Amino acid sequence: MKLLPFDGNFTPLNTDKIDTAAKLILILSGGPIASLMVVMGLLLLKHGDVSSIAGIIAPTAVESFIDSALSINLFVLVLSVIPAHYFYGEIKGMETDGLQILNTIRSHRRKH
Repeated sequence: MKLLPFDGNFTPLNTDKIDTAAKLILILSGGPIASLMVVMGLLLLKHGDVSSIAGIIAPTAVESFIDSALSINLFVLVLSVIPAHYFYGEIKGMETDGLQILNTIRSHRRKH
């Protein structure tokens, strides 16, 4: 399957070749699922023990990095799930994963 990588966004080029709505929804869910996994990993780091690298890097620097990464990735997760059009950057005007999933569900219901 060919994908169009665009500023962290991967969109199937030919969605008409995906034969079921379930497959398309699964593909479109990949981004939010990956973002959720990163957020969960960062939360584990934030609330876990980071003392193993405290001898190399100051603990406050590690905490600051984790907090920043968590904020950014949480924003990416929420933005990708909200059913809307992107409003900024190179992907401005494109549909979020949430909106694409919602549109897929709606079009599938119209067919049946």
